[in-house]
Amino acid sequence: MIIDKIIDFISQCPFLDEMAPIKADYCNEDAISYCVETSAKAKEIETYVDGSQVLQLSFAFSSKEVMSDYDDVNVENAVFYEKFSDWVEEQNNMRNLPKLEGKLSSISVKTVSHGYVVQSEADRGRYQIQMVLKYLKKV
Repeated sequence: MIIDKIIDFISQCPFLDEMAPIKADYCNEDAISYCVETSAKAKEIETYVDGSQVLQLSFAFSSKEVMSDYDDVNVENAVFYEKFSDWVEEQNNMRNLPKLEGKLSSISVKTVSHGYVVQSEADRGRYQIQMVLKYLKKV
């Protein structure tokens, strides 16, 4: 499945907390936790004469983080997402992409938003960054 390969790819990021696994479509209530949330369907970008297709899958990488009324904690969360975005761009430029299987192969992976707060509570917040995986599906 594609989501497993996206999770494998993101797990390589050196800025993640090693003790917090990345879940599919579920973020724990505990800070720190991570998840990848996929969209309903991959969008077709192009179809070749042989029937092969270039598809684009939108997804979000989310995390539950500690928040505080002290700016340094919240700034640290924002810096994490800046570093994460830079890491994704670097991996894309080096062609270190999610390793898809079978007739699927990755073309690119990118962040398409900054990391931002989706939900906040007294001492925790849920952050996310929007991403896109473009891939080839051969016939």
